[in-house]
Amino acid sequence: MYEDSRVKNLLGIAYQTFRTKRVSEDHPYENEFVIVRKGSLNTILHDKDINDYL
Repeated sequence: MYEDSRVKNLLGIAYQTFRTKRVSEDHPYENEFVIVRKGSLNTILHDKDINDYL
């Protein structure tokens, strides 16, 4: 996230400060521009991708 200066500006806090916030699903980081939650991302395997995992 911090590699993109636009995102860095929207977060409004330094990287190390963000790391110490202990962001989770139950305790997101919020400010007037963004809400950041930590969680899992569900995805769907497509036909060509399935062969890579078999």
